[in-house]
Amino acid sequence: MVKLFYFSLLFFAFFTLQSFQPADSTSINLQDLKMKLYTANYTYPYENIYLHIDRPSYWANDDIWIKAYLRSTEKRNNIYFELINSSGKVVQKKMYLCLNGLAYGDIHLPDTISSGVYQLRAYTNWMRNFDEGSFFHKNFIVWNLKDREIDSQTQSLKAKAVDVQFFPEGGSLLAGVASKFGIKAVDENGIGVDVSGVIVDDDEKMVTGFASKFKGMGSVSFVPEMGKKYTALVNVFGKTKRINLPQAQPNGIALSMETRLSENLQIMVTEHAAPQTSNHLYYVFGQTRGIPIFNESIDLSQGKYGLKINKNKLPTGVLQVTVFDSNMIPLCERLTFINHNDYVHVSINTDKKTYKTREAVKLDIRSLINDSLPIIANLSISAYTTDTYLKLEEYPNNILSHFLLTADIKGRIEEPAYYFKDQSRETLDALDNLMLTQGWRRFSWNTILNGNFPPITFEHEATITIRGQVTTKFFEKPLYNSTVSLFFDEKNYKYYQQNTDSLGQFLFDDIYFFDETSVLLTAEKENGRKNTWMEVDDRSQKSPEVSLLPVDYLLQNNQKVKTTYEVSVNNSEMISRKWHITDTILLDDIDIFGIKKKDPKDDGSLLFDIHDFSLKITEDNDMATDVFDLIQYRLPGVQVRFDGEFGAAPSIRLSGNQGPPLLLLDGYPIDATILQAMPVSSFEKVDMLRMASIYGSKGVNGAIMFTSRQGGGNVEVNLPSGMERLNVLGYSVVREFYSPNYEHEDHTIEKTDFRSTVYWHPDIWTDENGKATIDFYNSDQPGEIHIVVEGFSTDGRLCRGTYSYNVRP
Repeated sequence: MVKLFYFSLLFFAFFTLQSFQPADSTSINLQDLKMKLYTANYTYPYENIYLHIDRPSYWANDDIWIKAYLRSTEKRNNIYFELINSSGKVVQKKMYLCLNGLAYGDIHLPDTISSGVYQLRAYTNWMRNFDEGSFFHKNFIVWNLKDREIDSQTQSLKAKAVDVQFFPEGGSLLAGVASKFGIKAVDENGIGVDVSGVIVDDDEKMVTGFASKFKGMGSVSFVPEMGKKYTALVNVFGKTKRINLPQAQPNGIALSMETRLSENLQIMVTEHAAPQTSNHLYYVFGQTRGIPIFNESIDLSQGKYGLKINKNKLPTGVLQVTVFDSNMIPLCERLTFINHNDYVHVSINTDKKTYKTREAVKLDIRSLINDSLPIIANLSISAYTTDTYLKLEEYPNNILSHFLLTADIKGRIEEPAYYFKDQSRETLDALDNLMLTQGWRRFSWNTILNGNFPPITFEHEATITIRGQVTTKFFEKPLYNSTVSLFFDEKNYKYYQQNTDSLGQFLFDDIYFFDETSVLLTAEKENGRKNTWMEVDDRSQKSPEVSLLPVDYLLQNNQKVKTTYEVSVNNSEMISRKWHITDTILLDDIDIFGIKKKDPKDDGSLLFDIHDFSLKITEDNDMATDVFDLIQYRLPGVQVRFDGEFGAAPSIRLSGNQGPPLLLLDGYPIDATILQAMPVSSFEKVDMLRMASIYGSKGVNGAIMFTSRQGGGNVEVNLPSGMERLNVLGYSVVREFYSPNYEHEDHTIEKTDFRSTVYWHPDIWTDENGKATIDFYNSDQPGEIHIVVEGFSTDGRLCRGTYSYNVRP
């Protein structure tokens, strides 16, 4: 469905561009510009994630249920979920496999978590090539009853702490031309602040007044005169700030736009030319999400040129309009938002408006285009009680505002869903003020025109990958055709092997395993010698730097902070009983392309304490030449022969067995020459099994299990060259939300049910008639239940719908 979305957008762009083609020789420059844009989008395909979570705030010991929607040109992707605290520390990290743009997961909040504002961050490895602003961020509150109050950052803002900016429309200001300024006032945390004031000239004569509207943004218009300077006197918390406005220029280009007309977008370009100017040819270029939408050559020899563009020829989303001169140098730029309301409206109905506690709810869902045409859609649904959560925002980000607005705008946007609540004049004005004051995020024109794109340092991930390079030990010369072996521990008993390429590089991909695990990598030359040097690329395993912090200041919300102590007093019985219910179950079998999660009772490590002999290695044993020299005298029945050439593996037998035993280091199968090269002080103990059937046929001749001092003791363990140990993040196990069935449960069993999330299902499909039916049961808690449904249709359209009903005792 995602590729179809991008194909449709490209087809739309191609068709539209044909309607605006200029018929002059300079169109070669325009074609070059368009090709550079297409090249940028092909080389740097844009990936964008949205997470639907089950409710706005949480208690300690709760689960955050998550559905990920990814727009990407790739069918398979790894998605990383991270829980970040207010100091910017990643306190939890999980990875899930995303197929065809969809992934499901959860994060458990421990009962020890502190109260405060946390952030859920999501990204793919490819998105790390760009700044953190391209990641998904969601701030939310966590309450812990063990905390008496929330440690919030209460502060009294002063006028000097408020930043007020004025943005000329299009970026330029011409004398004698009616000009509009966008206004934006924010505090030191980036929160919008209401301001008002007047514009005065250099004689302190009032020109016009202004006042911000939604979230500290507004606009003001006036005609600047030649040679005059203008100052904004801004009233902030009863204090006046003086802000000098940019001076109007006698010559140049100005761009203005009328965006509120229902059918057409009106663009006006004005030129004040210097006497020596002879070329009045310019180009107006429009793009959406980096895709060229329209272009037109204009002649400004008369000083003005107006364009009227039918909005039906423009796709929904942020439109970037740029004016270029004849040398394709960008002069002016303006953003506007085109909204056709062409998303899929999801209608939700219940068989009742009011229910009893634990009563069954029947939910009918319909996915409709223009409220009439049914379409198949994949949806996630959440139903939660509204009585015990605290809002950070009245209009928080949702699937519509994210994919259509916030993903294409630079910087933080407060209450983004506000701009989609209706089509009133007030809302449209607020949206236009946002477009006047926010910047563009993708690439600058200088980058596109000169081809100065950032290097690709993070590759697309479709599976778990482990990559690196093998070189000579001393001169770091790449080693071609070296053998690299990858060993998993006894929990994921697997073994992979491959040879390096001409640059000494290796790549293990198409790997699947669950949870974080430790792996061992070894490298040897073509002649079997192990005097190599190996460097493993572990950047994907490390979390990106956190720069967009969740701030506790959000808790203020210009209202009194409600502490967890107050909540616990008012809802003590409900919340104390809530701690004793679990609303999750673990799926018995997780199958990803034939790879199943292992049963814990099949874990070989459970038998690790069963051994025939065990040797504890102490500092007194350090006199031995190597570990085999030590064990042949200390472990009964171990026979070691050192009759091979230097560097070759010693011959090892256990008395009574016919072949060599299986050698394991910390659970990894290991080559004897690697063990021989490690100092005796590297080992903590050695265990021996004469028969090791737990390892199948490999253990028929027994096993010798070496345990290293991994961080223990006072000995620092350095692995031999050509050998690396690495902790690798595996896929997290997908859990299923538990929804009780009170029709069949034994009511004689006394238990309470105070689920904050009454129902969650991340994978609902509507049929060809756009219909789906869902059944679930209410909890023991009365009050309002709010339902949110979001998703994608099969043709890539966004889907959303909300509904509420009441529960009484």
